[in-house]
Amino acid sequence: MITTLKAGDDSRFNWRTINEISAQLNANMVPDQQRNAGVAELRRRGRDAGFGLPFEIYQSDTWLKYKVRFGVVITTGEPILTTSGIETEFTLTSGVIRYWFLLTISGGTSAAISTAATVPAWSTSIIPIGWVDTNTYSGTSRGVIYQFTHDNIFVPCAA
Repeated sequence: MITTLKAGDDSRFNWRTINEISAQLNANMVPDQQRNAGVAELRRRGRDAGFGLPFEIYQSDTWLKYKVRFGVVITTGEPILTTSGIETEFTLTSGVIRYWFLLTISGGTSAAISTAATVPAWSTSIIPIGWVDTNTYSGTSRGVIYQFTHDNIFVPCAA
């Protein structure tokens, strides 16, 4: 049985269908190159539906306001959604070279996106998503986004 995406499905949850389809293709011994192309197409369709990449950092309505799209984190149990909405908005400060965006995992059961103006202490429960430079082009009111994460996150050691 092959799982399909249905018209009207909430594309924020495409990862479940993508994982099911990938597992089914693997079980049917579809060559890696074909399987990878199919999974890439499913991800592209999810992005084209208007929700963008998971954990994508993007500018909001002013140059110091940035949003991060929600994403899914899987540690060792059930998948964790980072927020109940589509995105989380942050207001940054001008003049910071690396304004970090972080995913903090708590006990393998919850995850939240936060920010820090200084380099955080990394651990298995703190994952960098990227940073925004509000210093380099502050004279022209423009930030520069450095994105690290482009997909949902699977971290079995973070529980």
